[in-house]
Amino acid sequence: MIFEFKKGKIKLNRYCGKSIVLLIAIIMSPYLLRGQVEPDSISGKRKGEFVVLPALGYTPETGFLGGAFTEYYFDVARDTNARMSKILVGGFYTLKNQMFIGISPEIYTKGEKYIFTGLIKYSKFSERDYGLGNDSDAVVVQYDFDKNKIDTLNYLEYEYQSFGIEAGGFRKIKNGLYVGLAFNYEKLWDYDRFRDSAVIIYQDPVRDEFNPKMLSSSSSGIALAMNYDTRKNSNYPKDGTYIQFRSWLYESWLGSDFEYFGITLDARKYLNFYKEQVLALRLINEQRYPFDNSLISKFDMSRVGGKIFARGYYEGTYVDNHMLAFEAEYRIPLWLDPNSSIWQFWKRLGIVVFASGSRVYENWEGISLKNMRFTAGLGGRILLSAEQKVNIRIDIGVGLDPKSDFDKRSIGLYLYIGEAF
Repeated sequence: MIFEFKKGKIKLNRYCGKSIVLLIAIIMSPYLLRGQVEPDSISGKRKGEFVVLPALGYTPETGFLGGAFTEYYFDVARDTNARMSKILVGGFYTLKNQMFIGISPEIYTKGEKYIFTGLIKYSKFSERDYGLGNDSDAVVVQYDFDKNKIDTLNYLEYEYQSFGIEAGGFRKIKNGLYVGLAFNYEKLWDYDRFRDSAVIIYQDPVRDEFNPKMLSSSSSGIALAMNYDTRKNSNYPKDGTYIQFRSWLYESWLGSDFEYFGITLDARKYLNFYKEQVLALRLINEQRYPFDNSLISKFDMSRVGGKIFARGYYEGTYVDNHMLAFEAEYRIPLWLDPNSSIWQFWKRLGIVVFASGSRVYENWEGISLKNMRFTAGLGGRILLSAEQKVNIRIDIGVGLDPKSDFDKRSIGLYLYIGEAF
């Protein structure tokens, strides 16, 4: 599991360039402390393993950040054909007073007949609220009386604290196919706007796009869940299929302030046409239906943008009850020719091109393949682990919405460990 950092506005100036070099240098030179994973000669149980990884870096969104992540691997299955169970604990803190702390276990039984997952997390973060819908064209004037400045934006800046719990239990039906139950709870509080005053010049006359009740409340739901996965390596799949389906129910008797029924589908296909080059395809469909005119938390709605999907738009640029979206990425590793006379470092590099299209909508009348919000981008890859096929990715995405303001929401630079999907 990799913890998520929120993306903000990025300008490619000399300070950003220094930040990128620093971050890459830190990622490329962590210390890694490992125990040994060996079968016990008497019990057949594999010994535990510790992995300690410091989290240090600098980004324009967070300033300097520091923290650490620790994984402990242990053997519940006592089966060398099953994955080792693990528990991950970690967190980070930034000079902009952003922080995240989390603990996440994954338990695998013999033959991986049962899988149990979980996450307990606390965060203090800042976000942007672009309103609702597929246009996000509200104009917000924010005043800061202390500094006597006025800024006209297409989003409202705010901060909050949150606590969340996620849990899932799955049973194997056949190889690659698991069904089970999932649970999600999240409490948000201390909603506060950054500026002393904000005036919304335009918003939807019918929908209250910036209703703080949609952000500062509790949501709690259960789901029937299905996972289908035929990928041989989830870090860098060359072929196979991955499908995740959830049928969610959020109700007051579960402790939720929001009541609705939701369906989410995430389907991915990987095609290997030539050597190690991969075409990765993704389809996302999300639907949420409120009960008795109940609100839906904006954090539970479909959200376009961010480091994982629709790179180029700030996360949450487009938000609504439903979403139909697709994404494609072509991955070309450059480190495959052992007889290459080029400098050895080139064997650790790769390049990608990607594009996506998405549309959010309030109800079925709004579904359409027209006026999709498109993105496109290029990326580089640095091979971090040849054994596990883990890459550092550096992506630049551009949002292609003709109404976009490129300085404030529609270009993004993303540095992360692991592929987007």
